[in-house]
Amino acid sequence: MKTYRDLQVWQKSMTLVTEIYKISKGFPKDEVYGLTSQTKHYAISIPIIMAEGYGRNSTNEYIHFLRIATGSLYELQTQMEIFMKQQIGKKTLCLCAFAPMNLSSYFILSFTSNLSLPTSQEGSAVKNVNAQKSKAP
Repeated sequence: MKTYRDLQVWQKSMTLVTEIYKISKGFPKDEVYGLTSQTKHYAISIPIIMAEGYGRNSTNEYIHFLRIATGSLYELQTQMEIFMKQQIGKKTLCLCAFAPMNLSSYFILSFTSNLSLPTSQEGSAVKNVNAQKSKAP
């Protein structure tokens, strides 16, 4: 693993961003500066927070950032539920968002659990990468 871009969890979150952007095109124009903007913000923040956490000095810090990304994902899910309950946009579009959100949630939670285990290969890789960063001049 060379960078955070190599992680499936980050890749799945990037796919989610693409899906949310596609879905949000079907939202009403009067929500552009309201819920639509917030929905895009929460979607974008997930891979951004993961990337930031990857650059931190320890696995524990990385896990902390993955948990923050999970919170952003839950905020995004809540936004989509609000859209559906308020009948903003097409319900089928909102429902389409839940599959990639659930997949991202699964990947984030699984990855976080694996990093928490001392024998985790990916956890060890993150430690090794961060150890090499600290040795750099």
